[in-house]
Amino acid sequence: MKFIAEKVYHIISQNLWEDIEKLEYYYPDSLQNEGFIHLSNATQVSSVVKRFYANLENLVVLEINTNKLKSPIKYESVGTDGIFPHLYGKLNVNAVENVFPILKNENGDVIWNE
Repeated sequence: MKFIAEKVYHIISQNLWEDIEKLEYYYPDSLQNEGFIHLSNATQVSSVVKRFYANLENLVVLEINTNKLKSPIKYESVGTDGIFPHLYGKLNVNAVENVFPILKNENGDVIWNE
């Protein structure tokens, strides 16, 4: 059996979180277009924000308890970027245990409370 971290993370806008936090399920475009929802381990969040969300503001990190997920997670290699968790199905919103704002300091470093 492969190791699955107890916590994984998903980055979205604060506005989107406010829209979905009371829903039962969240299913972003990537689920239809790629077949999964992009997730990160705690150590990957900062680099993902820098690479894919550098010019965006008002982002949050959803902390997801993998023991509460109803859809399966697979860890997969993403080119030379490493191995990332992917959720193959809808995210049941009740698996989100914490929401952390993403901040950047004067050097552009990503700050969030994991």
